[in-house]
Amino acid sequence: MSLLPLLAVHSRLQEDLPGARAWAERHEHDFDWDEEALRLRLSLKGPDAEAYLLEGTFEDFPTLPPSWRFLDPRTAERIGPPAYPTSAEPSPRGTALIINGGTEGVVICAHFNRLAFTEEGGIHGDWGPLANWQNQAGDYTYANTVADMLARIALEVSDSTGRKAALP
Repeated sequence: MSLLPLLAVHSRLQEDLPGARAWAERHEHDFDWDEEALRLRLSLKGPDAEAYLLEGTFEDFPTLPPSWRFLDPRTAERIGPPAYPTSAEPSPRGTALIINGGTEGVVICAHFNRLAFTEEGGIHGDWGPLANWQNQAGDYTYANTVADMLARIALEVSDSTGRKAALP
């Protein structure tokens, strides 16, 4: 059951998506927005041109954060850890975003990812309820626009040390 009327979600996304699309074009990432599904898919390249496919879904945005995950770049299927990059340790940008845990075995660990919260099967009960996602806690990454979220995740991919596991 949705918290927000679809019209409210579309209205906010109409504000955010042009900037996100412009960011993607400047960085030569394929940007695929499915308005009906409220789904964004973005192709990213890691070191050695390794392909990654990021998916975000936006039900109840901006009241609740989007759900961000990586998919198989060949099939767009959920395959868990092989779809995810391995975070550089230590991270050259501070706290790494992609860690083990969550219902899929790995999660993008950021306040702007619904899947990182305990309520959605993530590991962060210490962040409080999902509705608090825009309240930054400690030294964690903060992003409340889609373009900022994409930019931060893309940095993590560019700093990665390869895949968490081989593609099946």
